[in-house]
Amino acid sequence: MGVLGMAPPKFREEEMADLFAYLFHSRYGGRPGDLTMGEAVYRAKGCAACHGHRGEGNIGPALGQFVAGAPRESVAQRMWNHAPQMGEKMSAYGVPWPSFEADEMANLFAFLETGLQSAPADKNRSRGPADTSGRAADKMPVPEPRRNDP
Repeated sequence: MGVLGMAPPKFREEEMADLFAYLFHSRYGGRPGDLTMGEAVYRAKGCAACHGHRGEGNIGPALGQFVAGAPRESVAQRMWNHAPQMGEKMSAYGVPWPSFEADEMANLFAFLETGLQSAPADKNRSRGPADTSGRAADKMPVPEPRRNDP
């Protein structure tokens, strides 16, 4: 940059990490996710308990307006920026923070991008694999907040 007479950019705090994350994600196409598997991930990881079976919202915000037709970068950004509030709510309700493998994220994005609107409202239909606790993912109850008794 000096050869071109340009001063190097100055980054504050986490800006460099944010820039690299954005560049990596925006250029990463990866293999496309599977919509059906993405729906199973959405339910098994407990997303439906707070965001609704069709993303209509419940304890957490409705997802449709944020993900329908939005680029993956925007969806990932919203998820990242929402994480602190989501962590507080999950902690209050005693819900463990989910972890995702790369293929699970690809499948989840496929479901969020196109499958939310077509997901059935029937909460009693079979939703696929059981979660890690052995409970059926679709029967996961909406958690009650923890109360701190003095």
